[in-house]
Amino acid sequence: MSRKSVVVAVAMMIAAFTSPLDAQSRGKEKSERPTKSSPPAGVVAPGAKQSSVVIFHDTDRAAFRRYHRDHPVAITDLPPGIRKRIARGKALPPGIAKKQLSPGLIAIAPRLARGHSYARVGRDVVVLDPAGLVVDLLVDAFR
Repeated sequence: MSRKSVVVAVAMMIAAFTSPLDAQSRGKEKSERPTKSSPPAGVVAPGAKQSSVVIFHDTDRAAFRRYHRDHPVAITDLPPGIRKRIARGKALPPGIAKKQLSPGLIAIAPRLARGHSYARVGRDVVVLDPAGLVVDLLVDAFR
């Protein structure tokens, strides 16, 4: 085998191991991995419609917590397996106990579009559209 053919064979092997498809798939796997900064709940589930509507802002969590501190209500946590299934664009899991927000909380909460409603689900507050899909989620609103 000539030296030129050995160099060509080595170059082809290197190219095969570092193909663009391989690099793209490795980058994709890494970006899909959850990070510490990603929220535990409220992530858009695979195959679910993602809502581009943002209802809650950072200041809303503080307002809900202040209200809860001044007007305490007994809140029971959801089991972790059920809580992880609450996501934007999906319906609430069957049999989940959702509670209405008090009129005082609704008064300080952001205004909703017609047909949308608030619900308290464990420590979280969700906005439901008329079809019952979660539009937005405020995680740990009462913690």
